[in-house]
Amino acid sequence: MGKASKRRHCPVLRGDITPADCGEHRHSRHACPADCPFNPFAPAQYDLLLGLEDGLDRASVAELCRGSPGAVTRIDAAGRANPDHGLHAGIVRQLFFERDAGGRVFAERWEAAGLSGLRNDARVLFRGKARMRVALLEFHRVLDDRQLEAVDLLDPATGPIRLVDRSSAARMARFITVLTWVYPLPHFWRMSGTGIVLPDFGATTGREAILEIIRHLGGPVETGAERALWLARNFCRVDEAIKAVADARHHLMLSAVDAQFGAATYALEGGFRESLARLSRHDDVADDTLSAEETGEGFSHAKVWFDTPRPGAVHLPGGARPGLGRVLLGPKVWRVEAIGAARLARLRQIFEQRLGARVRFTHERRDDLARRLDLAKPEPDHALVPPRLLDAVDEFELSSSALPAPPAGESLEEYGARLKHDFRQALLSAPLPALGGLTPRAAAADPARRPALIEIMKRHVRDLDEDNLRSGRDDDINALLRELGLHEIDFPPPPPRARLRDEEDEEEEDDMDQAGEEEPGRLAPDLSRRPAPPLFDPPLLPEEAARRLESGTAEIGAASAALEELDLSGATLEDDLSVLAEDMLTDEEYDLLFPLALQAWFALVPRGVRAPRLRVAAMQDSVVRGAGQLRDSTREGFESFVNASRQPGLLCALVEALTHFVTQQPEKRRPTPQGFIGVLLILSALVDELDQARRAGR
Repeated sequence: MGKASKRRHCPVLRGDITPADCGEHRHSRHACPADCPFNPFAPAQYDLLLGLEDGLDRASVAELCRGSPGAVTRIDAAGRANPDHGLHAGIVRQLFFERDAGGRVFAERWEAAGLSGLRNDARVLFRGKARMRVALLEFHRVLDDRQLEAVDLLDPATGPIRLVDRSSAARMARFITVLTWVYPLPHFWRMSGTGIVLPDFGATTGREAILEIIRHLGGPVETGAERALWLARNFCRVDEAIKAVADARHHLMLSAVDAQFGAATYALEGGFRESLARLSRHDDVADDTLSAEETGEGFSHAKVWFDTPRPGAVHLPGGARPGLGRVLLGPKVWRVEAIGAARLARLRQIFEQRLGARVRFTHERRDDLARRLDLAKPEPDHALVPPRLLDAVDEFELSSSALPAPPAGESLEEYGARLKHDFRQALLSAPLPALGGLTPRAAAADPARRPALIEIMKRHVRDLDEDNLRSGRDDDINALLRELGLHEIDFPPPPPRARLRDEEDEEEEDDMDQAGEEEPGRLAPDLSRRPAPPLFDPPLLPEEAARRLESGTAEIGAASAALEELDLSGATLEDDLSVLAEDMLTDEEYDLLFPLALQAWFALVPRGVRAPRLRVAAMQDSVVRGAGQLRDSTREGFESFVNASRQPGLLCALVEALTHFVTQQPEKRRPTPQGFIGVLLILSALVDELDQARRAGR
């Protein structure tokens, strides 16, 4: 006698059902509840859904290619035209939006054929995907490790929608806005493929910006099927327009900012001690720290010169004082430095009045950092830019401030978090140009200004959520929202989540043993070190770069001492280089790379400081871009590659050093041409990332 068939309880039928009947009829004949353990479309069965999606995607594309031979060519062309979004957009268009001569899309033709080859669960999933559309999601809540809540700003009348996506839940911040593909499933929505994270458009909201881009590109702006179809067919054009608008706004912003780095040099005519005493007797001057480079130039003292706070400026927290510039003092030469032509002129005037005949001006040099940054970016395609989105471009002013040391017993992390909280609190009472000169407290009660205030506070919420993700903290801003009465955006903060090591979600963890101790042979970082000071100097000239490469590691001493300095600084250089070099360099080629990378590090990072934070994913992207630039093997192509560097002089010096190292190697140990290029690409990516990290104060 055979075994009885296993049956399971069905909450819909309120009785038992065979596994075969359950699998064949769930969500087609039966509306299964989300708490049924056999429901593959329940949030708790997320891993099952991922496997189902993967199999369906392969089957759909295979069926599409069998029935529409030209689809492969069109999809491939879409992917080449837009590497970020084109492949997915091309597949989706061919599956769900492009109609044949009979007026039917592929999904309708396959449905009419009974979705041959698919089982019930895959058919339910495919029918959900057939309802795919482009949405502008503004995320409001992270509910748990896989569920999020958002609103479609292009169709806000539908209200909040719940989405399930584990990777997004792990890194999402409130009020991030993403243009992406979504489709409904029985208990939630899913995002599909890729998404475009919207940049800030100043006073223009994300919804207003997207509608303006649609209008500018000739699409329909009214809600409805026509606009939905246009967005599906023009997703990549919208992406290109968003990038062009962001680049154009960035260009206008840099054009308006006074970002000249200026240095005025004076010969010291009076006695050093008397002149130092005269300079230091006023409370607007305080001691500052010299960098190793400044000490090498012969300076023995550094002073920071404080500025007078401007009327209406946001109060600086924690006793911070705005900086006007610095003064470097040597036995015979003094130098005045400031960021901004106006600041330098003002500092020079005060300095000369205070020192009088004790100093004699000799020369001045300036470097326009804003123009340098602007020239580094390609010219945007202005045909894609709606003129209205260039109105009211954000204005900013480069400035610095000095903070007292944290109180005893308070960590730097806690100190920094408290200062940010105090700054946000002070912001509530500060008149803001974006609010027509009103303070946030006053704007909250003004119906005309309240929408602009909401957008401003959304940015602060988003920034704090992202800070918490990077730091692992759980600081909250909702008390400020309630203080302003902004109930519209008072959503609970995300639940505790794993700390992101970087801006990019890195899968690899630090090399630790099972006991959680540091990797053997490495020293623990010195947590008392200060961060590396922000870099304001112009890029190194080739002669200075070559000098630094020669003296950088020599100043540290032996190679072991250099590695100890890396460990104490908390640098991840060795691990980062290993990731970049994996599957790209042989062991012998890596042995060429590492000492040059070490020299590049000490050419740009002073010793005795906390290491700047490097982004491995950004360096990997840089390697890919550089490889594309070096496809042109001509001298002009190589010069273009070097000149695109943030530190072209240093990169030139590294190329010379690399060439010298290679020629000193025995013939059998010399790298292949591909290996040589690989070492060069990684060095270029490292130099760019170090320069950017120092200038951003990371």
